[in-house]
Amino acid sequence: MLYNLQSLRLNHCHKLRYLPEGIRTMKNLHHLYLFECDKLERMPPKISQLSNLHTLTSFVVDTGDGCGIDQLKDLKYLSHRLELYNLIKVESVVDAKEAKLYQKKNLSELSLCWGRRKYHGPQDDVGNMEEVLEALAPHSEIKVLEIHGYGGTKFSSWMMHSQMCQCLRKLIIFNCPKCKHLPSAPLLVSLEYLSLGYMDSLTIICKDTDVEVEGCNASHQIFPKLKRMVLENLPELERWTENSTAGEPHSLVMFPLLEELSMYACPKVASVPSSPVLEKLRIMESYSLPISSIAHLTTLSELEFGGEFIRSASMPLGSWLSLVKLSVSSLGDMMLPPEDQQSHRPLETLRSMWLSGPNCFETASTLSKSHLLRLRECFGFVEELCISGCDELVHWPMEELQNLTRLRFLRISSCVKLKGKGSPSDKILPLPQLEMLSIYNCGSLRYIPEVAASLDELVIGECTCLMALPSNVSKLRVLRIQGCNGLKTLPNGLTSLEQVTIERCTGIEKFPQDLLQRLPALKSLKIVGCPNLQRHCRQGGEYFHLISSIPHKDIPAAETESGRMNQTFLKRLMPSC
Repeated sequence: MLYNLQSLRLNHCHKLRYLPEGIRTMKNLHHLYLFECDKLERMPPKISQLSNLHTLTSFVVDTGDGCGIDQLKDLKYLSHRLELYNLIKVESVVDAKEAKLYQKKNLSELSLCWGRRKYHGPQDDVGNMEEVLEALAPHSEIKVLEIHGYGGTKFSSWMMHSQMCQCLRKLIIFNCPKCKHLPSAPLLVSLEYLSLGYMDSLTIICKDTDVEVEGCNASHQIFPKLKRMVLENLPELERWTENSTAGEPHSLVMFPLLEELSMYACPKVASVPSSPVLEKLRIMESYSLPISSIAHLTTLSELEFGGEFIRSASMPLGSWLSLVKLSVSSLGDMMLPPEDQQSHRPLETLRSMWLSGPNCFETASTLSKSHLLRLRECFGFVEELCISGCDELVHWPMEELQNLTRLRFLRISSCVKLKGKGSPSDKILPLPQLEMLSIYNCGSLRYIPEVAASLDELVIGECTCLMALPSNVSKLRVLRIQGCNGLKTLPNGLTSLEQVTIERCTGIEKFPQDLLQRLPALKSLKIVGCPNLQRHCRQGGEYFHLISSIPHKDIPAAETESGRMNQTFLKRLMPSC
């Protein structure tokens, strides 16, 4: 045993189930790090004997002798972060009190988890959960508090402590399905980060808006210091405050410093607070929220939304003159108001646009040419376009790409029906400044149009039907190809390459002449799952002398690679061997 060891880091040991029982004899141990040890079943018996511990990141409660939560009582010097797991196994409230968390003044972060993992939901039997939570009161200057898998219907009185109101900066509550209300307004005065998830009974964010706290005018400002809020899977949440209606925020000042708001699957929320500094807004699957409710958020720099809730409404693109990134599920979501109500001024700040969803181009195909032109004019300053999961995209969207003359980055992924050009005229992408083209998981793709000579990076992955790459790529510096078995050759003219990665492209057997001449100047070369190419590159192969000077190479011998694959297969087949 390492008796003089002072620090032991076992973070991310995902298969670790037990610590050696003799660890309690390591009297000089000051720091024991156990972050993300997901399968740890209990602590070694009598860990309280490690009285010099300053850091114990995780403690898993068990019912065995010397493994209960009362073992924490003698660990007086614990500091920084403590995560308690399996609190469902705390049999006695007396044991919970014996932990004496309130005496551990050096703790700044506390996570209370009733399950073995943070994402585990509570059991149906509430048992003594509420009493145990009451007994686990930390000192009043804790800065970060997390509660996971709690099955009680109410939170504890210590969470309303006025001193904690002044100190708590971050609050995370997850998988607490029976809690209908958050702690009262006093707790929320100092918060800078709030995350709520899977609270099935929560109907309102701030119930008591008239509570006064010394030094805090809570009756006039709600969440006065909150900067970031994440709301996830809150099916019954309807209102922000007790006195607000279902469709309008309360007239009190709410979230005056809120910079980022994310809402996922909050179907009954019908409004967004009027934070004067809100910059990032993400709304997904919130069906009751009309698009008009976010038109007033003129400070937005990033906007992401998806779902059916805005299909019939016009998007006030002219309201967001500071918008830098826009992510939507359909071009149909960007229906413009009548021309006499819409400024023709393009979104001069918009640089990145993401389209994700099965029908992201479907509605655009039904728009009039004048309407489509007005849409394109709005996006003339976009430099990055990402298209993902568009099932209706069969041909390259040449018309939609018109006017994107400043586009530098184009990413297309998971468009399973995309085949290639729709007409003989679709030969060249109308993107004169394109620098990077990435196409991934488009299994039907056979044809890529010619690209601008400015293209610097080309990334193609899992496009099994692709027959050829663009040919005018003389300035291409980075080439990465993966899982393109239909590809038989690489184009000539690859005279500027610096980085080449080719994986699982069994049809490519040789390099073109121009690339052979370029090989000695490469900075990195990786070839995996291409047996013929690998044989050419190994010692004695015809390419070996050309690649010997490349500083970074990853080219396993084909036989070695095959052996590794067979070995992996055997291990899966016979795990006991």
